[in-house]
Amino acid sequence: QKKKPPLACLFCRGRKIACGPPMPGSRDKTCNQCQRRSLKCEYPSESRRGMRKKKAALNVKLSGAKVTVKAPKP
Repeated sequence: QKKKPPLACLFCRGRKIACGPPMPGSRDKTCNQCQRRSLKCEYPSESRRGMRKKKAALNVKLSGAKVTVKAPKP
């Protein structure tokens, strides 16, 4: 079995860039991208890998008429 790659940090996710391993010899978990830019490297608290987003609108059929119900925006 292939092991899944580790999760990217929040900065790398936002920029959609490769989140590489820490520089050789570093003691903390700061990725190479954040270390180059002197940023605080934060990882997501939980993995949402494989989870689908919930749809905001529900399509419901009532007595032949199509009704669309939208959730209010927060």
